[in-house]
Amino acid sequence: MRNKKLILAAVILISAALLTGNLSAASVKGGAHWSDAVVSEAAWGTPTIDGVISTGEWDHAPVITVTLDDPVVKEYGIYQGGWESDKSNTADFSTEVRFLWDDKSLYIYENRTDDDVIIDGSSETPWSGGDGNLIFLQVADDDSAINPEGWAHHIFYIAGNDSGEWGGAAAVRIVNEADGSKETVKYDEIKAVAFETAGGWAIEVEVPWSVFQKNVPEFAPEVDCILGFSMVPIDNDDDGADFSQLCWFRQDQQLGVPRDYDFGGWAQLRLLEPVIVEEPAAEPATEAAPEAAAEPAPEAAAVPQTAEPAAQTSDSIGLLVAVAAAAAILVKKTKRD
Repeated sequence: MRNKKLILAAVILISAALLTGNLSAASVKGGAHWSDAVVSEAAWGTPTIDGVISTGEWDHAPVITVTLDDPVVKEYGIYQGGWESDKSNTADFSTEVRFLWDDKSLYIYENRTDDDVIIDGSSETPWSGGDGNLIFLQVADDDSAINPEGWAHHIFYIAGNDSGEWGGAAAVRIVNEADGSKETVKYDEIKAVAFETAGGWAIEVEVPWSVFQKNVPEFAPEVDCILGFSMVPIDNDDDGADFSQLCWFRQDQQLGVPRDYDFGGWAQLRLLEPVIVEEPAAEPATEAAPEAAAEPAPEAAAVPQTAEPAAQTSDSIGLLVAVAAAAAILVKKTKRD
């Protein structure tokens, strides 16, 4: 069993080392437009994007809590919407977001508390009337050699399916900070599956790294890689008439980022290394009770020599008597003569 554990650990570490070694040239450790005041983490893992949260599937992914009372939101967040002054619908801004990653994709899981879920709207327009979230991601900062154009990707997903029904949908707003251009694209390779919960709604999303590499081809994920990251949970109530949103993190002024930078001055998302999961020690096999020694078979009783039949013995004695009698008669006759 110990050998199996060592082999498993070696395979995982070698895979991570190969990934790191092959991609070290593309490593991004942060930049001038990202703040290290808040560093969130994405754990290594490959979930199944099917709207079924299996036991252990997301458990090891660190949880990012977004509420009006969360310390990060209080210090770095920006409230926007009709409730900004009185915060009348605070129940709509209680959510948990988790990230996983592997060498193929980045995965997102959100579990939102929402007392009035709106599944209308379009994933191509964040403010079109549906409940959702806008995840800001930048795989390489503007100052890095591999992203001189300042490409950024805003992943917008909603609880609806773009047709006013449950299902989930996602699109990407691609921003070029160098020329200020923006384009919204729906990629078939992005998967989003949303479902209703007892307290609101939840969604699983897969964004392949290839989506980012279309604009930043030299980028590749690796252990300890850091991405620029923020998010804006969006909520609609009263059939979309009451719109609200919450920017989780923004430090544009502190980092000298223009206000039109789309919530620039983001926090960071760090990709964690694979975790070696020890297999539980197997219970020692219970030795079978020794089989009872077979009782030696009792020795067969000695077979006595079979005596000569009685009739045969009598015949021999009779013969001897007859011979003796004949001899006696002969002796007696001889004396007479």
